[in-house]
Amino acid sequence: MLQSQQSPDSAAITEKGAGGDIAQLAARLKATGDPLRLEILRLLSQDSYSVLELCRIFSLRQPALSTT
Repeated sequence: MLQSQQSPDSAAITEKGAGGDIAQLAARLKATGDPLRLEILRLLSQDSYSVLELCRIFSLRQPALSTT
């Protein structure tokens, strides 16, 4: 039976409906797929920062940070 061969994660996606879960997973993977995004996430997990503060910390202009 194919269902029993799936991993727990893939079974959960199937049970919940793939449409929304796939989009959420893609967004999470995109956020964690870039070293700068990972560093921003690490920093934001410790405290909250404004965009201006993040720009200063990472020596970026606001448009560059917004597209990250």
